[in-house]
Amino acid sequence: MLASISVAIPGSIPSPPSPSWEKKGHRRHPVDNLYNHNPITEEDLDFLSMFANQAGLAIENAILYRNLEEVHQELKETQSFWSI
Repeated sequence: MLASISVAIPGSIPSPPSPSWEKKGHRRHPVDNLYNHNPITEEDLDFLSMFANQAGLAIENAILYRNLEEVHQELKETQSFWSI
C-alpha cells in the first residue's frame, strides 16, 4: 500500500495547490512499507504525521535560533563600536 503524508518543511518548495492540499509551504512525501510489506494503517500515518511535524518544528526552531544568534552578534558588534 502506498500512502501519502504532508509535511511542512521550512524553506521547501511547495507542491502545486490541490483541493485537498492548499496550505502554503507543504510538500507531499510518498510513504511505503518496504521492510515488512504490511499494510500501512491510519495509526501508522498518524504516527508518521506527528513525527514529521515534530521534525519540521525542530528544523524551524534551529533556523530561528541561528537567526537569533546572528542578530545578537550584530548587536554586540554595534554596542562595541559605539562604546569606543
